[in-house]
Amino acid sequence: MGDATFVEPSKEGDLSDKLQRWQPFRSESAGSDIDCLEPYQYRPLTNPARDIRLLRLFPGARGEPIRISIFHATLDDEPKPKRPRTQLTLPELKAKVPPGWRVWETIEGRFIFVDRDPDGHSRTRWECPIEGMDPSLYLASDDDIPSFEPEYEALSYTWGASGDGGKIIVQEGTPERPLLRRLSLQDNLMCALQYLRDVDKPRTFWIDGICIKQADDQEKGHQVHRMSVIYQGAYRVVAWLGPEDEAAGQAMQLLSYIGQQIEILDESYNCPALNPVPNPLRVKFPLSPERLDEIDEFLSNPWFRRLWVVQEIRLANKRAVLQRGNTTISFSLFRRAIMFLDSDVQSSHGLSLLARGTTLSRPLELRPFYRIVSMLRGKRCIDPRDKFYGVLGLVPPGFAALVQPDYSITVGEAYRDIVLSHINHTGRLEQLEYTHQFGRKIDTPSWVPDFSTDHFRQTSCGYQQHSSGVSRCEVRYESPGFLHVVGKRCATVSLVSERFRRDYGSRAIATLNVWYSMVSKLTAHSTGASIPDVFANTIQQGSLQERRQALSITKDRLRRRYIRESFSYCSGWALIQTPDGYIGLGPPDAKEGDVLCVLLGCASPVLLRETSPGGHYQVIGTCYVYGLEDAIALLGPLPEPWQGHLENRLGTRRRLVFHNKETGEYSHDDPRLGELGDWERVDAKMGADDPEVFEFFRHKETEEVMNSDPRMLPDALKARGVELTTFVLG
Repeated sequence: MGDATFVEPSKEGDLSDKLQRWQPFRSESAGSDIDCLEPYQYRPLTNPARDIRLLRLFPGARGEPIRISIFHATLDDEPKPKRPRTQLTLPELKAKVPPGWRVWETIEGRFIFVDRDPDGHSRTRWECPIEGMDPSLYLASDDDIPSFEPEYEALSYTWGASGDGGKIIVQEGTPERPLLRRLSLQDNLMCALQYLRDVDKPRTFWIDGICIKQADDQEKGHQVHRMSVIYQGAYRVVAWLGPEDEAAGQAMQLLSYIGQQIEILDESYNCPALNPVPNPLRVKFPLSPERLDEIDEFLSNPWFRRLWVVQEIRLANKRAVLQRGNTTISFSLFRRAIMFLDSDVQSSHGLSLLARGTTLSRPLELRPFYRIVSMLRGKRCIDPRDKFYGVLGLVPPGFAALVQPDYSITVGEAYRDIVLSHINHTGRLEQLEYTHQFGRKIDTPSWVPDFSTDHFRQTSCGYQQHSSGVSRCEVRYESPGFLHVVGKRCATVSLVSERFRRDYGSRAIATLNVWYSMVSKLTAHSTGASIPDVFANTIQQGSLQERRQALSITKDRLRRRYIRESFSYCSGWALIQTPDGYIGLGPPDAKEGDVLCVLLGCASPVLLRETSPGGHYQVIGTCYVYGLEDAIALLGPLPEPWQGHLENRLGTRRRLVFHNKETGEYSHDDPRLGELGDWERVDAKMGADDPEVFEFFRHKETEEVMNSDPRMLPDALKARGVELTTFVLG
């Protein structure tokens, strides 16, 4: 009996019928005698890969013992909408609207139609200007939201400090013969249930602290892997921020008002709301310091620092709310308000904790795995493995499907396995862009980044360099922690400066002057470029208008005066130099004798340190080196009049194109490479699972598709006379 009764209902509607009939067993002595009850014992899930537990929170008055029942249910991997989605996509609507009309999509997925009045002013409306169009083609409906039966709410909350916050009653057995058990909870969850409990009707929840047997690592791994499905399938997600608080309530009212005044159309553009609400709070813009302090204090809540909540709230549907005591604000309004404040310079400068809200709001679609983990590096979690287990619902879906959370292995083993899975999935060594040796807390091989540290971020502008072209890595893993990689040895470091420390003042300028005096001793650079040009590129890590037209900074501007942007590119780096004229920015712990190399499948040059004879190396980190961009180390310099340029792709990716300075022609084909032979270039739609640097090629006979250039495979490079070396990274 017990919760096993609910696993497989005998007929449609049987489960909900039983839940409706089940009324909480009440006993006057139960509240005082909870300690006398036997502890609740979890029953194993029949199929941990598909089943979940849900809890029924029975009604009760404030002060009464909390009573729940726990039952099993089967959760489909893809909860289905109540009816098929008929809404058109944004491109489809743009193609249909009359001339003079534009269509925008809000971050909530609603369409706004815009035209201009006779005076040239914009007019906005929700109604489509196409006469007679069925509203279901452009208006979203609650029936479009995926749902799961029985309906349940999912709780997002912070666990807080360990300890016994109290005990609740778990009711088992049957309505006729109930069995009572006790379950201990932490303070914050105990408080949440007190506020979430209705007086007159039960509520059904999924709460990880109750619905997952935390002591069972295998079950926990299965449930964590399904976390995205659980939160997407919930009727509503409730983010619990703590008990009633007057100041927090005022901040929530303020944010709700701001959110109702605007519509957010994308990450950087907003417009006035079509139906703004009155101003009962008498809010004036720009916000006063007192108003900003209210919001800042609200964002200091521990919930905003927790890693897990990012995917929990972002995967929720539009019914999601933030709740503090009995005060709520819809997440949609909160998100609008935060994104508006983030775009407003005056306001954002006054909010020291605004980033805690923007990480919940900024679009993550099409961002690669390591960039998402890096964006959330400041978020907190108890288990270091959750630095990536806790974001599986947000990362590229193809890669997420390959990861099975495993809490039975060590943290270092988990980090190693996630990196190997990503290498196999993408064919790239993208983790090296985030690998450095300072600040490490977890014992891992040097080629595995430490996800647990706040220093987990991209160490260079590697994807601006394209040092290995559109190549895939050639790797072999050797237990217990060696990775065999293939690349070209380019030079040996002969000089390392002191570390650059950003202070935006005289010290930073003095350091750059010292650096320039070091490189000015060179009579010529290996590329033939002038030393001032090389230095300008180096301190900007190649982020110049000559490289990317979208940028405003030019070499001429840098030669005249150092600027603040350069300080951020140099911060934390050391200037490195080699005997044959390479100069660049490298990790601060670089040493003379370190090997500068270009590895296949890695967009940046890498510094390695030999640890033992026979080719064993430690990864020191990636670096920026002028003259090693655009696969020059592998293919030689671009012939005149060609020049490498970067164009923006969706998300954060950059695509290398080749510009003919004489004709103005742009080409995606590298002029140094020959014919494709049995292969052909394919223009396929980019997805989140694609690596940072990629192109698609298809074999004409086998129709095999690969995300790298077949002319950059090791055998093809060797046929060109490129001397490749195998490095064993430990």
